[in-house]
Amino acid sequence: MGVSRDPIVSTAFVKLRRLVAGFDHVAGGRPIDPREERALGRVARQVGGTGLRLLFAELASADDRRASLAHALLAEVGRADALEARVVRELQATVRSAGAPDHAKLRSIALLAELDAELPAEAELADPETARRRSMSDLAACLGSPAEIARAADHLLDELPFADILDLFDDLVACEPAAALALASELLLRDELDETCRHELRQRRAAAHQAGPVVPTRTRARRRAPAPRTRVARHPDGRRILLCCARQSGSQPPRRRLLCTLVGADGMLLDGHHAEDMTAGAIERQFVQPLAEQGFELVPCGLDAARGLAIQAARLAVRCGRRLPRAFYLGRDLLGLRDEHLDGTPRGRAEVDLAALLERAIELLAAREPDQARPLLEQYVAEAPDDPDGHAQLGLCRLGLGDAAGALHHLGRAAWLDPHQPVYQWNIAAAAHAAGRRGACYLALVAYLDGDDLTPGAADRSDVAARFVLEYERLAGLEHPELAPNALAEADRL
Repeated sequence: MGVSRDPIVSTAFVKLRRLVAGFDHVAGGRPIDPREERALGRVARQVGGTGLRLLFAELASADDRRASLAHALLAEVGRADALEARVVRELQATVRSAGAPDHAKLRSIALLAELDAELPAEAELADPETARRRSMSDLAACLGSPAEIARAADHLLDELPFADILDLFDDLVACEPAAALALASELLLRDELDETCRHELRQRRAAAHQAGPVVPTRTRARRRAPAPRTRVARHPDGRRILLCCARQSGSQPPRRRLLCTLVGADGMLLDGHHAEDMTAGAIERQFVQPLAEQGFELVPCGLDAARGLAIQAARLAVRCGRRLPRAFYLGRDLLGLRDEHLDGTPRGRAEVDLAALLERAIELLAAREPDQARPLLEQYVAEAPDDPDGHAQLGLCRLGLGDAAGALHHLGRAAWLDPHQPVYQWNIAAAAHAAGRRGACYLALVAYLDGDDLTPGAADRSDVAARFVLEYERLAGLEHPELAPNALAEADRL
């Protein structure tokens, strides 16, 4: 007499084995095919709660590939109404657990954020500094293409207050400066930032450049981006819709990204839509056919003509003070665009040209070519006389050219414009020391120590400053006991 088997249990076991095989496939750093990942997602949804123990074990794996796959599958399962509460509870328990490794806690926090769940307040990490560096490295790894940078900027602006964005930028600068600067440049192009926020971020970006030359981060190998297909739909009333789609590199079966922009009869960019992971058939059904039904005539359009249409339409909208649609920023890389839509606009002159001028000058300073940087910085200061970063960089340039007096003038101007930036006082001290003016150096270092320097290398600078201040005060007491050190130093500053 044979033993009967429950077909439901047998099927679940087979599917669990399918999940295990999927994780074994990515062991050792082997990439997973997008089609295979989608298949495993379907299996994970089908087994439901039966597979959660496996998925949570893999989320805590020391193998990043296995953990990344577990993250993706748990995100799929966690969005199911029947399992969402259970997944969230398990993730929160991992974050609170004293015995869980830091990488498991960080992955759980990231997944809770992705599921819009509450984050535990009592999370503690065994090595917060290492965890922070790892988080920043993981973020930088997600900023390897213009599309990824645009997507990250969009997410930050949508989810975080500006103060938190600045904190994130500072953390990223310390670990991954190239990625931080790329992200800041993208954020500065966006309409969501007001002038105050824009000015603050420009200052942080300039300070990051000032810290020294940036070595580009190593990005993962990429296939050449497939050429986009561009078409224009024209309506008798003068409206035009630009459709641009391109295959997502490596997708099997082929999936496409789409940028769809509406240009009014007056030539102004009015609206847009960006989509990912679409099939060619879905694009035809959801976009092309409805346009034909609404009276639009769809005609082929060369890439250069499509770029020109998008640039001019966006440029006109900027000149008229309109915000550009988010879809334009998310999908403009399909047309090979970055900031061309700002050329010739007030924002273009203020944001792009001047920013590029300052960036180029900083690059020359980092390459120890102050003679070439000087005319660029002088032009920048002439056009932006109230920007402390311009004066700070020109002061450092003058110092590099041996003009300590000229350096002191511009560095002093920078400190006057932004008295809450301690590093400006440090630079004044360096220029005063080069000029042989120990009293002025002393006063600048006292002001520096009174500030709160959070830039990289602050601890070493503070030690040097404290030693100089103590030595100056000791010598002042020996040589001029009738004068306070400050009074003696003031005479040197005149």
